[in-house]
Amino acid sequence: MRTMVKLQKQFGTSNSAASTILSLMTNELKKINELKPIIDVMCSKSLKDRHWQQIKLITGSSNDHLKDLTLREVLMLSVHDEENLKLLKENIDKAKKQDRLENILAGMQKEWSSVCFELKTFKDTEIPILVGTNIEIMQNMLDDHVMQS
Repeated sequence: MRTMVKLQKQFGTSNSAASTILSLMTNELKKINELKPIIDVMCSKSLKDRHWQQIKLITGSSNDHLKDLTLREVLMLSVHDEENLKLLKENIDKAKKQDRLENILAGMQKEWSSVCFELKTFKDTEIPILVGTNIEIMQNMLDDHVMQS
C-alpha cells in the first residue's frame, strides 16, 4: 500500500495513464485490506465442524459447506456486518484456543502412552498404591501437564 502511494507521488500528474492505473490499484488494495478481518476469520486452520456450525448460525446461512465457499460467496453472507464480524472473531478465538489445547493434550497422551503404573496393595489392606522407581518422574510429569493445561 505504501509503495502505491509513493508511486502515485512519484508519477504525480505527469503521466495520467500511470496515475489512473495506480489510483485504481490503490482503491482495490484498500477494498482487499477492508476484507482482511473476514479472510482471517474464514481461513483459520483451527476451525472444526463445530465452529463452522456456529458460523452458519451467525451468518444465517443454509449452506452446509461454508468452508468451501469462495470469497465472493462469503461476502454475500452477512459476515461484513460489524456485529457478526465480532461474533465470528470470538468464534475463531475460541477455535484457536481449543486447537492449542487439543495439541497440548495430544502431546500429553503421547508422553503418557509409554508410562507403566505398578500397583500393590498397602500392607494388610486392600488399598492400592503406586510402587516403583519412576513415581517421582511420573509426579513431575503430572505436575508439568497440570501447569500446561
